[in-house]
Amino acid sequence: MKLSSIKSMLSNAKIAFFRFPATILSAVIFAFVVIVMIEQDKDFERFSQLNLLLTSLIGISSFFLAQIFFETYFNSWKQRASIYGIVFILLALIYLSLPNAQSQFIHAFPYINYLIYFITAHLMIAIIPFVKEKKYNGFWNYNKLLFIRIIVTQIFSTVLSTGLLLALGAIKMLFDVTLDDKLFPEIYVTVFTIFNTWFFVANIPSDLQALEHQKTYPAGLKIFSQYILLPLLLIYLLILYAYGGKIILSWEWPKGIVSYLILCISVVGGLTFLLLHPYANSSENQWIKNSTRWYYILLMPLLFMLFFAIFLRLGDYGITLNRYVILIFGIWVSIVSVYTIMGKTNIRFIPISLIIILLLSSFGPWSMDNIPKQNQKKRLEVLLTQAGIMKNGKVLSETKWPAENTSLMQREITILNDKKLTDSLQNEVISIFQYLDQFHDCDVLNDWFTQNMDSIVKDARKNKWINYNYDQPELYLNTLGLSSNTRGETESQKSESTFELKNRNENIISVSGYDYAFLFNEYSLTALEGDATRSLIHDVNKTKEIKATDLLIVQKPSPALLLKYKNKEYQLALSPLIEKLKLKANDNNAYEKDDLRLVMETKDFKLVVEFYEIVIQESKNEMKVGRIGGVAYLDEK
Repeated sequence: MKLSSIKSMLSNAKIAFFRFPATILSAVIFAFVVIVMIEQDKDFERFSQLNLLLTSLIGISSFFLAQIFFETYFNSWKQRASIYGIVFILLALIYLSLPNAQSQFIHAFPYINYLIYFITAHLMIAIIPFVKEKKYNGFWNYNKLLFIRIIVTQIFSTVLSTGLLLALGAIKMLFDVTLDDKLFPEIYVTVFTIFNTWFFVANIPSDLQALEHQKTYPAGLKIFSQYILLPLLLIYLLILYAYGGKIILSWEWPKGIVSYLILCISVVGGLTFLLLHPYANSSENQWIKNSTRWYYILLMPLLFMLFFAIFLRLGDYGITLNRYVILIFGIWVSIVSVYTIMGKTNIRFIPISLIIILLLSSFGPWSMDNIPKQNQKKRLEVLLTQAGIMKNGKVLSETKWPAENTSLMQREITILNDKKLTDSLQNEVISIFQYLDQFHDCDVLNDWFTQNMDSIVKDARKNKWINYNYDQPELYLNTLGLSSNTRGETESQKSESTFELKNRNENIISVSGYDYAFLFNEYSLTALEGDATRSLIHDVNKTKEIKATDLLIVQKPSPALLLKYKNKEYQLALSPLIEKLKLKANDNNAYEKDDLRLVMETKDFKLVVEFYEIVIQESKNEMKVGRIGGVAYLDEK
């Protein structure tokens, strides 16, 4: 490569950085956070990292949008600073809207809103330079440019990352160089964020309005659309029409999946005719305009089937988030179809109308959060009122929780209303609670109760009522005087849970101050039945001779350690320790050394057991130890 080529490449990179500084810095922040998480090997356990990751990701597209907007409509540096400042404030608000470590409960809707903003930002990028003037050719060429740049950038990033990874692998194998395995994913992340973004923005022309005068179109794009996408579109249309004929002949309800298929075919069809749009202006390609119009005409009966299928399920199960999304997208496709059938050719209408619908659905009483939540609350109220559990919007016999802090194991639950529901109604009520917990929040039901449910939920979280065994829907169900168990399942399915409790210091073993140290572990103990015992000793580290000493596990009547010492047996119960640990449950099941310690002292010895792992399997009537490991220290007196 000539030196001038290198200088030109560096010059282009420098120009791109000063043109899109915030876009590239957002990519750097994204890569940095991911690398830190790889180094820590903790996935997404820290909300601050996850939230910064998501915010920097949307920051890449948002600041790119800001720069294109500035270049199209403004020209002063003060205006640029103002636009960037507004984007920064919006990103800060998005960051603050995401759940954090202090959030009472984590449900899906903040992330769904984030997805809406993410999609909206990209749609706005597609229209922002040509939103004011009717430059349809420039609009099409601009989006063609973005589409091709994305593909080329991905190819370059893939080749570069693969080449670097293969080179490092060769160095590691041929020269016996020790390389941290974390280096490989870190290189991949760096290339696909920093290089990918920088390379993409470096090839965006500054004069986008000049694209209006570009009249040459890639022949390959027409071939791809005409000979691949169009035949596939026709095949799917025939399949869906055949399915519609089957419904009419057999008079059976359409399956729910048909709604998703119709929406998918609508998107594919719209994309196909958008790609073919400029070719339709020539006289020899008049068929493209006719095909576009007839496609949307043929789509109308399928949209009728979509609405029929979705309204059937709305009548049976009410409005949920996915049904709301299908409904609004069905309405949007219907509007686009009618618009095109009327002979309108403004291709900007498609992204602009979608942006409006997405933003409108993200807030207000009509939002995809509020309407499904209120609808499911109403369904639940009707079911409970018909069963005699509620009257006039209030629960008749609710479980009263103590005002003072009471641990999970000390509280008493009276299931007053469980027999008032049939099996199917019980399962339906539980399903609604699980839906609210997953996508919205059960706090929408708080006005049903005389107690302050916000305070009860807060105390429950603080005192670890709500952990692996006990969640928010169960708390609300129990307050209603209902069981959280679905009907028609086996007893073990109803209440079985698994706990894995790990010591943060599992690799630290000290024998100072003790006569004997027993390192014990057993991979699986669940096969033990009755009063059977099993030795846990796999290795003994002795500081002086000891005979007839063993440490065993007992599963029934409750889990315990059994120490055999000088022909005597000493039992150390595990249940109290397990219950205490459950109350102190944390996000990653990691505990300090003192949390996982049991002590027994007699006139002959002192026994200290420090666990580094306990796996518990609980069912309704019993508790079993699945795995166990640790160190037992014995000090003779």
